[in-house]
Amino acid sequence: MSRTTTTRLRLGFTYVDLLVVLLLVCLLTAYAFSAGAIMKARESSNRARCASNLRQIGQAMLLYANENKGNYPRTMYAVGEGSTQYTGAMVASTCSC
Repeated sequence: MSRTTTTRLRLGFTYVDLLVVLLLVCLLTAYAFSAGAIMKARESSNRARCASNLRQIGQAMLLYANENKGNYPRTMYAVGEGSTQYTGAMVASTCSC
């Protein structure tokens, strides 16, 4: 037998090669779409948790008001301490600049 008849030349991709490449492309595409879906689900979960926390804070304030003759919770403010993040009140400056 001659050398040309025993050796087979590959001129292109085989069917198996094409299937493997197609499978890899499909897997990468599925991974990319699932990553977006995971982020969307996480955002939805965070929104639901935040809404639940706000509802609980509102219920706690109403419960406090019902037990205290309709008065809502207040923060403590002592004159001379300056403004706080809760009251926003500014104290008159005693500096003689």
